[in-house]
Amino acid sequence: MLLVVALGTTGDIVPVLRYVEVVVATHSDLFPLATREIPQSKVVSIGTLSTAGNTETERRTIASLVSFGATEIITTLFGLDAVAVAAKTAAKCSVVATFVAPDFAPPSDLMDSLPNDEAVRHWAWRLFLDDHGSLREELGLDPWPAEPLPNLVYLIEKPFLELAMQDLSISHLPSSVSVAGSFLSIPLEPEKARQVILSNTDSVTNLLELADAFAIWVINSSINSPLPVSYSDLFASGLVRTSINHGGLGTITQASQTGLRQVIVPFIFDQRLWGERLSRIGVAKCASEDIADMEVGEWILLIRWLCLNNPTVDEKVSIWRNKVLAG
Repeated sequence: MLLVVALGTTGDIVPVLRYVEVVVATHSDLFPLATREIPQSKVVSIGTLSTAGNTETERRTIASLVSFGATEIITTLFGLDAVAVAAKTAAKCSVVATFVAPDFAPPSDLMDSLPNDEAVRHWAWRLFLDDHGSLREELGLDPWPAEPLPNLVYLIEKPFLELAMQDLSISHLPSSVSVAGSFLSIPLEPEKARQVILSNTDSVTNLLELADAFAIWVINSSINSPLPVSYSDLFASGLVRTSINHGGLGTITQASQTGLRQVIVPFIFDQRLWGERLSRIGVAKCASEDIADMEVGEWILLIRWLCLNNPTVDEKVSIWRNKVLAG
């Protein structure tokens, strides 16, 4: 039996579900997954179980999977305790990532004591942290992994990964790390397309009207939309000309694939990193402050940039779109 452990918000879980559906669909006994999103908190989704907001509860839930009898486990970088479960049960294990692992550095005092291994330096140092070691001991394992490390699969389009590697001065990926591309599409019924062209603040709506702009504020689907939004369908519908978004990798990927100018207003995790990277190559603007601290004056400047007739920007956006589509 294949067991899939998905931990994160909808933006992290949906690509894993799609990856399993598209790539690993040969498993007829695939354990059914149920997911739900709780904004700004972690969600562990294991079979029909969902636990959110309590890291210790999440760990205990994952540890209980030892009894499931899985022969193969797929987990995310947010659910690495499942690697210990795989080690305990001798299940084949692989890890999928929806963010660039080296964007978040290990504790400085940890690396000196770790094996000199490319995969460890790139991502697997997380398996040597104290909390993971404690769980391994509870399962009767050595606190530090002695078994071969799982392979890592990036669910990220290659141009975005290359952009991050350039930013981080990384010349190559470890041999056990591969890139599968993005798995983002969720069908969106055409009649629902206009329902998700929303703004989450009155101030942004008013500014768009003043600028005579047709833009989209990409919202968290759990707040205003009854279903996860297929941005690829929405952006391709012709209803959207530009994107003001939070900088989530799934959203900026689909906006890039459609050839949209983007204004990125980050508020958590790696969103500012992506906003700054796209800003540096000239296809987006990244707000100087997080959304809670944005001033109206900056909103106006950013929206004017979205609407400005600038062939140079359009050419850069087109080149980036073609690169992302080529993968």
